[in-house]
Amino acid sequence: MLLLYRSAFAALLPFIGVRLLWKGRRDRRYWRHISERFGCYAFPLQSARIWVHAASVGEVVAAATIIDRVISAYPEARIFITTMTPTGRQQIQQRYGNNPHVQYGYVPYDLRFAIGRLLRAIKPRVCVIMETELWPILIDETHRHQIPILLANARLSQRSCRKYAKLRGFIGETLSKIDIIAAQHHADARRFRFLLGEATGRVQITGSVKYDLAHNAHDQGMRRQHIWLAVSTHPGEEAIMLAAFAQIRARYRDSVLLLAPRHVDRIPRLLNWCQEVIGDQVTTYSQEPDWQSVQGVVLIDQLGVLRHCYPLASVAFVGGSLVERGGQNPIEPAAYGLPVLMGPSRYNFHAITRAMSQAGILTVVNNSQDIAEAVIAYRDNPSTTSTLGIKAKQFVVAQGGAADQHMAYIRQLEVG
Repeated sequence: MLLLYRSAFAALLPFIGVRLLWKGRRDRRYWRHISERFGCYAFPLQSARIWVHAASVGEVVAAATIIDRVISAYPEARIFITTMTPTGRQQIQQRYGNNPHVQYGYVPYDLRFAIGRLLRAIKPRVCVIMETELWPILIDETHRHQIPILLANARLSQRSCRKYAKLRGFIGETLSKIDIIAAQHHADARRFRFLLGEATGRVQITGSVKYDLAHNAHDQGMRRQHIWLAVSTHPGEEAIMLAAFAQIRARYRDSVLLLAPRHVDRIPRLLNWCQEVIGDQVTTYSQEPDWQSVQGVVLIDQLGVLRHCYPLASVAFVGGSLVERGGQNPIEPAAYGLPVLMGPSRYNFHAITRAMSQAGILTVVNNSQDIAEAVIAYRDNPSTTSTLGIKAKQFVVAQGGAADQHMAYIRQLEVG
């Protein structure tokens, strides 16, 4: 089956190349460093103690909780970090670009010669793969080089499990080459064990490392009741946010919406569209608005700045949930002490959102009317909002510790 997969992937390479070129029309960063996708890097690769692969921004944020612990435990150790997207690469650069012991680049395509070339160059002691990056050749080649693999912060939705179940034998064989699967929740662990076909001890339950973000989240004392935040929005959700914003501003004229789309390359089109809808009261974060006097909508057009935006707001909507995308992770805004709003599509983070809902810090909204009513209710009752914010941060702190457990697994795999 692996041979068939290798042949199929090789046959698809021309189409993958065309897709890369097409994406580059909107974001020229896709046209840079293309050789890295074949295992050829423009800088000399150094032996690395740990190789960490994180697909994009969300996985990089999660991986950072582990990477920071590796750096703390082994200050002189070299770490190689790979990602798949320009935004993920930029996030790594912002976080670790000044660390002389960290190298980073794109992960090679799932081709044996490309993965093998990387492994022979960096010779890692341990490979850490974030969440659900189940690339069969990458895992097989790493296993063949006798490098232990940790699938970190692993999650598997019911929907994804159904898809994988159609190739259960092949997927099970791939999973069997992973030494430790650190599942976020019991449901994730159960699905991984189902695909493996055995109640194996290689699957452990650790919780989500994103809960450990609370230790790095600092409320800078700037919170303003008239500002609310919509993060990781997808196409179709911005229109709902603006409709809700219009209703909120009818009640509170000074209301400000901080709008952070999931992909910043959409900002130019969103900026033009927002200006058409609400006029000239639209600005961008990079224009450094005066938070005392800013009005209307502020588009978050930079990566890595949400940590400065969360302390400004009183409540956060988390996107990918009013469209059928399964939702984005709500832990980060809660870690900064914000009550959270999400739509009905939350299957990517079912266990987390259910627990947050039961704790009273997450409210489910279905449309612009629901969002407007929720934001207005929080604005009408600032003491309740503040209490819920404290409760949200306490909830996240109480769930922490997964990153330390992952660090223990890395030490265990190093020893062998």
